[in-house]
Amino acid sequence: MLYVGNLDYRISEEDLYELFSEYGHVTSVRIVRDRGSHRSKGFGFVEMEHDYEANRAVDNANGLIIADRKMVVRFGHQASGTRSEKRMKAPSRHSYQ
Repeated sequence: MLYVGNLDYRISEEDLYELFSEYGHVTSVRIVRDRGSHRSKGFGFVEMEHDYEANRAVDNANGLIIADRKMVVRFGHQASGTRSEKRMKAPSRHSYQ
């Protein structure tokens, strides 16, 4: 999973798919959006089929100027669960005997 940041708010999933397809087979693209307004938050995630394709994408796309913004591409992960789910998880406890 690749983190893609500093995106212009007008960039679409289709735009990212097209761009990252130059580096290999893209399996998923997601731009993170505000829940209320559905406006892009300026970052997202791209998943490539193979690790070597993801490496190629990081090497070539990181620092590209897209719509007057210097794009950030790095290895990352998409958080699982919502914030409220994360808050609800009980802290792990160790039993001492």
